[in-house]
Amino acid sequence: MAIITSVVQMGGAKLDLAPYLDPDLFTYDYITFADADHPTYEEAQLDPLTQEYNTLEAFPDGQIYPRLTFAVCFVPKDSELWMDANMLDQLPAHTLIYQSPLAGDLNDDQLKIFELKGAHLVAPDITPAELGKLINDNFLGGQYGDHLALNSVKINPRFKGDFHQDGHHSLEFDGNYGTELTQLVEWKETFATHDQRTQKFYPEIATSDGVEVEFQVTLVPLSGPSETHTFRRDDPDDLLTFASPKEDSFIYLTMLAKGTGHISLGSVHFRMDRGPYGEFFVGGETHADPTHRGEEFVTYFNPGDMKPPLNVYFAGYRQEGFEGFFMMNSFKSPYLLFDDPRLEGGEFYLGSEEYEKAIITVIQDTLDKLGFAPDDLIMSGTSLGAFTALYYGARLNPRAIIVSKPLTNIGSIARNERVKRPVREFATSLDMMISLGRTNTVAGVDNLNDRFWSVFNQGHFENTIFAVGYMMQDDYDGEAFSQLQANLRGRYPGVRLLHKGFIGRQTDQAGDVNQYFRACYRLILKQEFGR
Repeated sequence: MAIITSVVQMGGAKLDLAPYLDPDLFTYDYITFADADHPTYEEAQLDPLTQEYNTLEAFPDGQIYPRLTFAVCFVPKDSELWMDANMLDQLPAHTLIYQSPLAGDLNDDQLKIFELKGAHLVAPDITPAELGKLINDNFLGGQYGDHLALNSVKINPRFKGDFHQDGHHSLEFDGNYGTELTQLVEWKETFATHDQRTQKFYPEIATSDGVEVEFQVTLVPLSGPSETHTFRRDDPDDLLTFASPKEDSFIYLTMLAKGTGHISLGSVHFRMDRGPYGEFFVGGETHADPTHRGEEFVTYFNPGDMKPPLNVYFAGYRQEGFEGFFMMNSFKSPYLLFDDPRLEGGEFYLGSEEYEKAIITVIQDTLDKLGFAPDDLIMSGTSLGAFTALYYGARLNPRAIIVSKPLTNIGSIARNERVKRPVREFATSLDMMISLGRTNTVAGVDNLNDRFWSVFNQGHFENTIFAVGYMMQDDYDGEAFSQLQANLRGRYPGVRLLHKGFIGRQTDQAGDVNQYFRACYRLILKQEFGR
């Protein structure tokens, strides 16, 4: 079922965008400032009881109506809102579209706020049809991403070169692929597309000089002719985009190659395309590692009320997309979401030196952009994201680190896969042994565990609060909390460590653990930052 997004015009002469918006995806509301102290708007949906439109106050008690924080807000050049700085400050991030006010250019303070919010300036003479198309194409609600893994590929039996597969991490080829583009790989797995959204295709791939690769994406509808789109990865920034057919279709993928040399192939990603307006969410940004097949992490920044702290949240195990959006939004302070779309559900945000430096740089640059001190920072996450919050927290020394279901020993998690989790529910840990440890030996287990502790032991936590909700029978990493506690108590006897154990394994009691996570967040926000 499609997500319905409200498009709200904030005063000014009514443009009446409704005829130009996709009615299956958007509604149009208009705020009137007839009473400047109490601007109101009529929701596009009828009240089911009265069968009348709901007239709602847009800024009750001077605070923006909560629903508007998730709307696409358009501020025209003649809007009365330009006269009220308090209301302007509360408009949503990234889904804010505006024209330059008739009274003149924005002042420096307004410009800074709009830049932080990622607001989008449109032409003063834009037509309703043009604005409607811009919104239809790029401001759809929700997020979408999927990928095809390597466990469903078929290699052309006529290829006589060398190849091997490193779990879900990569397929490695060496050899002569011929003088003409010839099919080398096909994915037996397909997936369905159910709407007309424009999608984009992004492969994790690296080739040596002398090798040329082409991908063919074929859309096969339930009836009617198929269509094929080709994509050559000559330019890492050149992404294939294509519109899904009106009819439900299946996506079928093949890769062709020619020349002689090496090919390293990882996952291939399909995502909703928003053009220059964002990745997953409007405002999301990708950061690719040019040294390693263009592997990515993705971020989303929301400046909130622009007051400390900056809350950083790392998504846990998931295929594609951000998590924690509504929770972080409820705290009202600035926040930065991270997602790791690699492997089956993330690679613990570990990678090359360049990859890890880029994560730290994004956080530091965001603090600088907000004008915050280095310790106006909370690092947080759950499970895989908890590992990341602790790992990078040791490099940034934040005011607080809030984690639930912490993992610290990736090598031990892989070792426990066969003995403690015989259903193989976290095979990503085995892929980590291959991609980072490069071996599946006992020594490799210890080396991968040390990847975390060698960094964590360098952290300076004299002024850092820790809050940890952990599972008492954790079948992934049963020693994580006890080791963290011993490490911190040994180095900092007076460390502030809040903790609570929950009965169960790693994936149990999600609701109770998340409730404790939120409670710790609110406590620290109140005590440390007066929120």
